[in-house]
This record gives sequence, structure tokens and C-alpha cells, in this order.
Amino acid sequence: MATTEILPNGNIRIRVDYLFSYQGGRKKILDKGSADNLDMSVLNSIALAYRWQSEIDNGEYKNIQALADSLKIDQSYVARTIRLAYLSPKIVRLFLQGKAPSGLSLSRLLQAFPDDWKEQEDFFGIQSA
Repeated sequence: MATTEILPNGNIRIRVDYLFSYQGGRKKILDKGSADNLDMSVLNSIALAYRWQSEIDNGEYKNIQALADSLKIDQSYVARTIRLAYLSPKIVRLFLQGKAPSGLSLSRLLQAFPDDWKEQEDFFGIQSA
């Protein structure tokens, strides 16, 4: 959001709320509250995790290995991605709102993290509300 102010000397001051974020290894300047703040790589991976877990739960695939073989991708990648289906709802909500901390990237989420939601939030440095 931008605000303008006319200064006593006649100059105009324009203020723009923005934030710096790292996405895909690149620094981005984002408008606060903009849809551009959404990290689509994370959101797509979370959606994929739910889909893959659902396919295993519904019996379409016997296990992660069978799913990976069917997709012709590495089993460890499938396993790391499926873990995203068990992320704390608070963390998922932050990504959906475009408010996730800039250091919380997909590569960091694909590393090992605790099972307990509160422990996940502490592990990733998410502030309690």
C-alpha cells in the first residue's frame, strides 16, 4: 500500500510498504499484501504432497516406492515431498496468506522436521500468536 504526504516545503513524500524475500535463490522486493508474496513452489509442493498421500491412502499405490516407480522419479524425493502433507496448519496458512518468513524456502521444508506441529513451528522460527 502506498501513501502520499505533502511536506511543508511543497515536496511530496511517497511511502510504499514492501518486504524483501528470497524465492528460488533470488532476492525479490514484494508489495506487502500482494498475491506476488505467495511462494507458489511451496504451495504447489504442499498440494502435490496431499495428492500423493491421498493416492496411497486410497490404495491407488501400495506405498511410496510404488508411487515413485509409477512417476519415474526418485523415491526419496517423493518421501520428502509427502512429509509436507503433515505440516502444521499454521505454517500452511502463512504460505497461503503470503506471510511465511522469507528464510522458509521449499528446500528447507524438504529437510527433516519434527512431527509435532508446535515443535515444527518452533523449529522453523514461527512466532506464536
